[in-house]
Amino acid sequence: MYNLKLAEKPDGARRVFAPNAFGGPAATFTTEIAEQIVRAASDALGENPSEQSAA
Repeated sequence: MYNLKLAEKPDGARRVFAPNAFGGPAATFTTEIAEQIVRAASDALGENPSEQSAA
């Protein structure tokens, strides 16, 4: 899937969003899959969200 958005909330937690199509999200993710996507994206960016929230 393309055009996913990785957003960081003020508390440092990250969340992934699918693009919109026809007024709604093009896909939805279970909590487990969303967390895996966030971890994979953070790893690819060379970041670890758990380290950021601990700082």
